[in-house]
Amino acid sequence: MFQQAKNGIEMVNSDQFVIGIVLLFLFTDGPLKYVATLLIIDYLKGFNILLVAKNHLQQVFRDITLGHKKRGPEVELHRTPKNFRLLKVSRVGNNCREFVFATNDTTRALNLPTGQHIHIHCSSNGEDIRRSYTPTEYKVPGSFTVLMKCYPGGKMGTYMSTKKAGDRVMISGPVGHLTYEGNGKFKSGKHSITIRKLCICAGGTGLTPAFQILKHVQDNPHDNLQILFLYASSTEQHILLQEELEVMNKDPRITVAHTVSRPISQDWDGYSGRVCKDIFDDFYGQGIDLESSLDGFGAGYCGPPKFEKVVKELFTDMGFEKNISLFRW
Repeated sequence: MFQQAKNGIEMVNSDQFVIGIVLLFLFTDGPLKYVATLLIIDYLKGFNILLVAKNHLQQVFRDITLGHKKRGPEVELHRTPKNFRLLKVSRVGNNCREFVFATNDTTRALNLPTGQHIHIHCSSNGEDIRRSYTPTEYKVPGSFTVLMKCYPGGKMGTYMSTKKAGDRVMISGPVGHLTYEGNGKFKSGKHSITIRKLCICAGGTGLTPAFQILKHVQDNPHDNLQILFLYASSTEQHILLQEELEVMNKDPRITVAHTVSRPISQDWDGYSGRVCKDIFDDFYGQGIDLESSLDGFGAGYCGPPKFEKVVKELFTDMGFEKNISLFRW
């Protein structure tokens, strides 16, 4: 095709040639654009320009115009914040809200690995604010869900509590140091660990990273990871995603238990009080021989700072090692 085109333009003058190939390059695609590119390069040879770069340029344009170089798929999340439209805002429990966002392409789900987070951005009194949140639903094309506690007086909480359906929010990602790849394999940077059982303890909205992993296992029948999940709340009324957790608890691979600091109902049949050694020994002891090796076991936690400090010490006393078999989300 190139030689035929070249022979054809020998009968026109230089100005006509230049105009013709420029128009061909600008207003065509695929093979014709490639031919125009070669003609331009061949024409420039007469002026001793770009001779050294000819082979490189030919390959680049061949990749682009003929599709030999495959572009990566378009994705929703980027490191640079993008606007996402709110579809729905619901109150959940005490001071918590559930935000459902639309993806910008309704045929795409959020490109978020399990265990990773997003950043929500806002501005307060001229200060750029950024907070990490873990979507609870993100694999269904068209939308994703963020569960958030809107603390009174908190900068991000104050900002998000004013949002309603139709508003737009700046979001970036994915972010986070830990990814669950399935079948018990966790990866953090260059370090990875594959386990058979995972012990998780979460408090409050620290539930959301754990919920991602629980959901991943629940949705994948061939994932053999066994999970023991202890969820701490202030009262029964503060338990988030309770119905979803009850369904997960029916999965033979998942065991869910609750402890509440201040039970309201006399019929409460879960653990009572703050997390402590007795609760840990009773709950995790059912799935772990506390006197034997922890090979094949891992542990993780997430929650308020004081809660995390206690839980980290409890897991460490059980024999889990930070950054090897013990992770904070």
